[in-house]
Amino acid sequence: MMTKQFSGKKLLVIDGTSGMGFETARLILAQGGQAVIVGHRKEKAQAAKSSYQL
Repeated sequence: MMTKQFSGKKLLVIDGTSGMGFETARLILAQGGQAVIVGHRKEKAQAAKSSYQL
């Protein structure tokens, strides 16, 4: 069972469009937080955004 340990928090994720950054952002969102996600390519950022389960 996941807790909502990031509830009410906003975190910055560098390179959140793939790999560890993507998984970190996904975990933050799943646990109730908000993530500001930075990536290098607009296309990858749009693809990652649509992949997050919001």
